[in-house]
Amino acid sequence: METSQASIDAMYSKMAQNGWDTFAPLKWGYYFMAGWEEALKIIYREIADSKYRLESLHQSEDEDGGWTMFVSKVEILPADKLFRRCMAFNELADEYGVLFDGWDVERVA
Repeated sequence: METSQASIDAMYSKMAQNGWDTFAPLKWGYYFMAGWEEALKIIYREIADSKYRLESLHQSEDEDGGWTMFVSKVEILPADKLFRRCMAFNELADEYGVLFDGWDVERVA
């Protein structure tokens, strides 16, 4: 996933304008995609020690039959750290021939 510090900073600014407390713990989620399930399981094993939770691992129902994994972690995450994490996830995905497909964030209930 291509990203920049500027695009992440803009998203944090938009979140703050919409009433999000970006200095509070939030649930950060990350998507990975691959042609085979085992590649995603390997990625998860690489990051599991960092307290990521496996939310889902499923195969697409469309004709390509690709796999998607969604992991999450509740934490306080400054914009610069999110940028570095995205870069690290891109490198990890490249190493195993999978795609880091982006991030998501939710408020913690």
